[in-house]
Amino acid sequence: MKAIILFLLTLISSTLFATDFGVSSEGHIAQGNDVTFTSNITIPVSTTVTESARDAVKLSDGTLLVYNGSATPMLSIYTNNIWENLSFIGWSTANNVSYGGIASNERFVWVTDMNTGGGIDNNLQGIIQFDLEGQVSDFRFAGDIDPIDLTLGKDGFLYALYPGGSPSGLYIDVFNPVDASYIRTINLADIFGHIAHRSIAVDAQSNVYIADWDGDIQMIDSTNNVVSTINVGSSLYDVDIVDNKIISGDRFGKIYIADLGLHNYQEIELEDLDSSFNGQGIFILGDSVDTSQINIEFLFEDGFE
Repeated sequence: MKAIILFLLTLISSTLFATDFGVSSEGHIAQGNDVTFTSNITIPVSTTVTESARDAVKLSDGTLLVYNGSATPMLSIYTNNIWENLSFIGWSTANNVSYGGIASNERFVWVTDMNTGGGIDNNLQGIIQFDLEGQVSDFRFAGDIDPIDLTLGKDGFLYALYPGGSPSGLYIDVFNPVDASYIRTINLADIFGHIAHRSIAVDAQSNVYIADWDGDIQMIDSTNNVVSTINVGSSLYDVDIVDNKIISGDRFGKIYIADLGLHNYQEIELEDLDSSFNGQGIFILGDSVDTSQINIEFLFEDGFE
């Protein structure tokens, strides 16, 4: 009897304190928590030639936004059980398994755009902004960088990791998402040396979390000091801040959940949460960031002198 009670208490505890999150992998988006996934949605194929969906983000009403494809990607929008697709002239990304980033503040959506050549306008690059309300024309900015990932930080700033190639992700440019103006550059090569980086996330205090192909997740503060590092021992695709946790996915179908200080982490097999997966690369389903209550100008004066 004591063993049964202990089991039930453990089960109840793990359910009450479970970390809620989702992933995109193998052409699907699955959502749930670190106990089990409860939904699995098929992402539509982006072109007649099958291309993998990249990153994804979820709005506060449950709408899903997917960076869908590489050579001719689409912004695939899932709401009320219906998919809608948006495109942009010259939008493309190199067909590296971990390239491609997306972020949103509920109305606007930002995606990475790389110079891939070989097609009409595919030599263009930068960041593309979509307006989900259709009031402002979609446009490309930051045309002097070749980004592989981006994130809308919990601090309200837009961060873009670049360039592609080898080593990749040596710099992060920071932008004001209100007017797409450039703010500053974080030189990761000066901080870590010429080591490839693949994905970034940023918390409300402007601490940057960086996921690497060599398995490192590293945290630097707003003055570029290295605060903490953990190594999960696998090649990482993506990192996001979801449910006040650092969550990363790797190339083999594993998920890593850490505290914001990167003191400890747990490792989960995706197929243990949803048996329909068989161990492919994982992008984390990020949350949109509501920037309506964030005074960007004040933060710029206070934190980015």
